[in-house]
Amino acid sequence: MNGYKLTNVTKEFYINGKSVRILDSLNLILEDSKITVILGRSGCGKTTLLRLLGYLDNVTDGTVEFYFHDSLVKPKIGMVFQESRLFPWLNVRENLTFFLNKKNPEIENKYLKLMRLENFGEAYPYQLSGGMAHRVSIGRALAYEPNILLMDEPFAALDFFTRSYMQEELLRIYRETKKGIVFVTHNVDEALLIGHKIVILDKGKIIKEYKIDLEFPRDIYSQKLLNIKKDILSKL
Repeated sequence: MNGYKLTNVTKEFYINGKSVRILDSLNLILEDSKITVILGRSGCGKTTLLRLLGYLDNVTDGTVEFYFHDSLVKPKIGMVFQESRLFPWLNVRENLTFFLNKKNPEIENKYLKLMRLENFGEAYPYQLSGGMAHRVSIGRALAYEPNILLMDEPFAALDFFTRSYMQEELLRIYRETKKGIVFVTHNVDEALLIGHKIVILDKGKIIKEYKIDLEFPRDIYSQKLLNIKKDILSKL
């Protein structure tokens, strides 16, 4: 297999001297060639799970393992957050290759083209729209050539039209790169539009997984997606 294997993963935090269980005995397989959406209400443990996948925090119990060609490896992780988190003193080109620690015009041009920002390489973050800034942050994560991309509600702060456009762009980028994505959201429609698999998280537990075999782009009003949406809403 290629991707994550989570076995009996539990995460606890000490709050006011008491142990609070945030994630409870999760068992999960996440393929590195698919888009997996982690869906749930605020406070259900989505971001905590993403931090464990990104090795930004340690599990209390259980294991988070990543396999590549059936070998256990330490993966390269690309992270994209709700805020674009661009460096304001660097232009778009420099932001794209920041984590490479060196200038590389070939890689800069590659990701400027992929993100459709060819005319904005010399622009600074304050000169970009919200959607453009997010494209730079996604391009920066991809330029690191990660094994998998982790995205924590990256479009939540965008207006409806920009969010819809960025969902389409994400699917285009996925088609062109075939890079696996773990995408956290609390938006059911977003999950249905972009996910190959949707994992429902509630109070730190996985309550259901859905596999969606529909092609992209999807019709959110198709009967199959409406039925899945109804079932999801009945569980949240």
